[in-house]
Amino acid sequence: MALAQATQLVLASTVLPNWVVMWGMAVVVFGVCKWLTLSRFQGTASVRRRLLYIFCEPGLNAKRFLASNSKVEPPRHTDWLRAIAFTLTGAICFLALPPLTQSVSNGLTATVGMIGIVLMLHFGVLDLFSLILRRNGILSTSLMNAPWQATGVAEFWSRWNTGFRDLSREMIFYPLVRRRRAKLGLWATFLFSGLVHDLVISIPAHGGYGGPTLYFLTQAVAVTFERSKLGKRLGVFQSWQGRLFTVAVVLLPVTLLFHFPFQENVVLPMLVDLEIVPK
Repeated sequence: MALAQATQLVLASTVLPNWVVMWGMAVVVFGVCKWLTLSRFQGTASVRRRLLYIFCEPGLNAKRFLASNSKVEPPRHTDWLRAIAFTLTGAICFLALPPLTQSVSNGLTATVGMIGIVLMLHFGVLDLFSLILRRNGILSTSLMNAPWQATGVAEFWSRWNTGFRDLSREMIFYPLVRRRRAKLGLWATFLFSGLVHDLVISIPAHGGYGGPTLYFLTQAVAVTFERSKLGKRLGVFQSWQGRLFTVAVVLLPVTLLFHFPFQENVVLPMLVDLEIVPK
C-alpha cells in the first residue's frame, strides 16, 4: 500500500499523460521480465542472439530462445496471412471504429479501441516479429497460441500471452510444484499476474485498484473448480461445455480488469490525444 501511494505521488507530479505513463510502465515491466529471464540463463550465446532476444523476441523464455540449436520449422503461408489479417483488423478497430461509436457511449469507444490494440499488437505485430525470427532459423514463440481453441480456463491461459506464462511458470509455479505445493503455485501465479496488471492498468488510471487482481483470482477459482471432482463430472473443460464455461469466466468479469477509471482516464484520452476521436 505504501509503495502504491508513493507511486501515485510520483505520477501526480508528472506532466505526462496517463496513457503515456501506462505504456512506459508496460515497457519497463517487460524490460524487467527480459532481464530476469536473461540473468537466469546459464549457457553461452552470442551478443547478436542476446540482442535479438531483448528487442525482437516477444516471448520470455531465454533458455529456449538462446540455447536451442534444433532445426526450426519455417512458418507457413497461413501463419503470415493470419498475422497480417490480425494487424489490419486491429488497426481498423483502433483507428476507424472509435469515431463511429462515440455517439453511443464512451465505454463502447474505449472497448473498441482496446480490442484494436490487442489484435494489432499481441496477435498481429508481435506475431510478425516471431515469424520473421522463425523464417531466419531462430526458435521463436508466438505470443498468442490460438487461445480461441481452448476448451477450458486453464488451457486458455496457457495459450494467452505465452511469454508471461513461461515467466510465471519458471519463477513461481514450478518452484512451488517441486515443493509439492502445486495448488499454492496456481494461486500465486494468478495473484502475481493480477498485481502486475494492477501496476500497469490501475496506477496510471488513478483508480480501479484491486480490480485486475480480483479478476485474475476469479480465474484461479475457475481453474480450481474445473480440476475438482465436480468440475470433471460436469465436463467444464471439455467440448462445447468447456468452451462455454471458458468464455463466461474470461469475459463476464472483464470489467474488473479493464475497469471504468482505465477507460476514462487512459484509453479515451489516448484516443483523443492521437486525434482518433474528437474531444
